[in-house]
Amino acid sequence: MNELRTNPPPGDGPLPRAIPALVLLGVVLRLILVVLSGRSELQSDEANYVYLGLTQQHFGVLFDQYRYLWPPFYPWLLGQALAHFGTDAGFAVQLLQAVASASIGASIAALTWRLGSARAAIVATALWAVHLPLGGYTHLLWSETLFLALFTPALERLLAALQTRDADRAERRLLVAGLLLGASLWVKSFALYLTPVLALLVMFARRNQAGTASAVRGGTVVVLAAFVVTLPWTLRNIEVYGRPVMSGATLGENAYVGINARYMNFDYVALRRVRAQRDEDPIGALASSALVRGPERDGVPVGPWSRADEMPHTVRRQEIQVERALDFARAHPLWALRTRLKHVADLVTPLSFPTRHAALGLYGDGALGRPLARYTLVLLSLVTSVIVLGGAAVGVARGLRARAGALVVLPVLGYVVASSLVLSMSRIRLPAEPLLIVLAALALTHALEPIGAPRRERGTWVLAGVLLAALLALWGINGREVYAVVHEALQGGAA
Repeated sequence: MNELRTNPPPGDGPLPRAIPALVLLGVVLRLILVVLSGRSELQSDEANYVYLGLTQQHFGVLFDQYRYLWPPFYPWLLGQALAHFGTDAGFAVQLLQAVASASIGASIAALTWRLGSARAAIVATALWAVHLPLGGYTHLLWSETLFLALFTPALERLLAALQTRDADRAERRLLVAGLLLGASLWVKSFALYLTPVLALLVMFARRNQAGTASAVRGGTVVVLAAFVVTLPWTLRNIEVYGRPVMSGATLGENAYVGINARYMNFDYVALRRVRAQRDEDPIGALASSALVRGPERDGVPVGPWSRADEMPHTVRRQEIQVERALDFARAHPLWALRTRLKHVADLVTPLSFPTRHAALGLYGDGALGRPLARYTLVLLSLVTSVIVLGGAAVGVARGLRARAGALVVLPVLGYVVASSLVLSMSRIRLPAEPLLIVLAALALTHALEPIGAPRRERGTWVLAGVLLAALLALWGINGREVYAVVHEALQGGAA
């Protein structure tokens, strides 16, 4: 019987032979999406990335956004692509992203194999290959694919280290994990505060297994490796801003958007123009007013707090805006609680940015703009999202049985949920998407297998039922909005 692994994989042998073929299939499907997408229009931060790339190409200096500070790699990459490929720069970067996604697929396979079995790894890799809400980012100019190509193998190396009894081998794996986490900070700031948390958990997990000294050394290696990789950018920011910013500084701007008197979900905001052409209300207006209406004082609506535009220092402005957001939330605690519930519902929505792109009619002259291809993209995205999210709810309870796996997977999931409390959109879920696929594959493969004592067996099924019920309730909160976005996507944004 191909049993679920609760101990380290014996010998760290090779992955199943089907895995490379499935990873190749996933890459080919993503390359096909790149070709079919055509020269799709830029949307929101896609245009901002290209603008920064253009300024870097023309002036030889990487400018920062006025309202926030982004990590440098993705704008730099676009600038290099513009310098070498001209008007085909976007296509070149999309091809690179499709190829780089192989790292995500292979890491998902390895994570699932370490937490489950060869059979589960095959299921996970196949699910990754066809999961368009994740794969679709390769044909959009967002940094998520390249970030996940570094972040996902970092998680796999952390898990591999925790499953290794050889101290020297474990520390080498922790070193690689730290280097990858540091490299991911050049692309996206997500892991900035997560890295020390994971390092502390490594120390805790390895204390009894390898001794206190080895445990402290292993956790320190993770943090120091990430610090060394980000040091050049950190020193640049000390020179420019007088602050040791290791990656980006965007929290204040996100707080201005997400912790304010008006509800804003970036899955919906861009669709206002499409809806207005038919004299229809914005999709955000379909949300339950009990959850999204602004705070009131003595029956009078309270207006939003303003940006700290009086502060010219970009990093300090972020800090001021975080302070204003927290003050606003403390002044209106019930409003903060009900709107955060809506944010969590938006986090687990089965929508995605590729679906939004279709709803905006931005695929232009590409084949993905044609009805049959668009229907396939939208409906398959919806179906696989339901499978991944629902399967992950069961997988947490019935599939995640290894202690080492829980120490890696659960903090990342919790960190993503915490991120959603600030900003509302499906893109917030992307850093957790590989782990959700892993959990869904464990559920699909091993959920019905016995776990142990009858009491524990009942407990895990109760937990799975509670998580599924919570997920269904959150989907119910967003039902009307999801229907409206899917309808727009199937229509292709046609007026």
